[in-house]
Amino acid sequence: MTPSFLNNNLKSIQKTEQPSFKIANNYFNYRHHEVIDDILSDCTDGYIGREQVTAYFKNRHYYKGFFAAMIWGGVSTGGVTGDNLTKLLNVTPERLEAIVLVINRLLAQQAFSQAYNYMEGEGKLNGLGDAYFTKLFFFVAAADTLTIIPPIFDKWTKLAYCALLIDEGNGQLAKQYISRVEGVDVILRTASRSAAFNDFVLRMNRWANACGVEVNQLESYIFGTHRSKDKTSHNPRFYFESFVAAQHAEVFDTQATIRRSKSREKVSHSLINLNKNKTIMSRIVAIYLSPTNKTAYTSTNIELLDISKPYGKDPLTLVKGGLGAQGYRVFSGEGGATVTANHKAMRNDPTLQVVYLNGDDLVSRKSQAEQFTDSESLKAAKKFAQELAKGQGFKQIGR
Repeated sequence: MTPSFLNNNLKSIQKTEQPSFKIANNYFNYRHHEVIDDILSDCTDGYIGREQVTAYFKNRHYYKGFFAAMIWGGVSTGGVTGDNLTKLLNVTPERLEAIVLVINRLLAQQAFSQAYNYMEGEGKLNGLGDAYFTKLFFFVAAADTLTIIPPIFDKWTKLAYCALLIDEGNGQLAKQYISRVEGVDVILRTASRSAAFNDFVLRMNRWANACGVEVNQLESYIFGTHRSKDKTSHNPRFYFESFVAAQHAEVFDTQATIRRSKSREKVSHSLINLNKNKTIMSRIVAIYLSPTNKTAYTSTNIELLDISKPYGKDPLTLVKGGLGAQGYRVFSGEGGATVTANHKAMRNDPTLQVVYLNGDDLVSRKSQAEQFTDSESLKAAKKFAQELAKGQGFKQIGR
């Protein structure tokens, strides 16, 4: 049985193309590593696509292919998730190539559960979770044109997998593999993570065949579009979140809620009243993170909108309250922030970071921050930002 969602969107799925992605500027700071320099030199137009990454593996350039896959997938270079690219660059080429060879052998045997367990055990790499090592699986399998190719198993395809299982009438199987769903985050049962991945691979290949497309086309479609770019129900990310939330109580025996308001009508920036349902002057949500103190706080000051000021200069933002601080000042510019010494919770932390909320993501540049013009959306966004900080291990959350 093919999920009704796939049948209803068949034409759109069949039209899905595999775009190349513009390489983020951050990666150009790593050109002192020969492998990164070689990859960036190969990308003469500044873009990288699946075909180019696959070609590295076809030509048995496994070390270069590994990092091309990471760049294509957007491996982090800092911020909330840390500099995972540097962690991986510290691994010897011999170690990475040996891991690729093991993966190659297991995927050729269609031992998808074993490959998953290998990457969480003997082949585990610091900074490489399943969202990224399954990218590696895809490219290794695609290079060898295997009969069954494992698609990428990340945050958004896990959500899609959960929704499509339920849609297909397999709610009990979803409950077997999945503990719960928190907003858009699917929490797999620890003991059955690899089994869930195996089932995901086989079902996605079967569904792709039923749709008459390659599995990577289907994966790209259900992956959806960044929520800040398409806030309609046509975006699979919103559709799957709503669908799972509606079925959550029946399938998982607990009530679920959608964590964020998804439609924000842009209105006039004429008022600054923060009362309920009032229009407000446009604001953004900034999250200041102190890794040393495991402390975070959010700010929505209007002055944060000014991105023309460099780091460490004006605008000077006064933030009140939070963890016993009577009032403290933050210098917030496009690239970062510093906090003056009288901030009791965060002072003396050279690792202080500032990030901004954009859709479901935390971004490092202020110019990328999502803007809010009504008080209810701002309130929901601020709460969501605090949840994201908690999810990153920041135990004390100030406002």
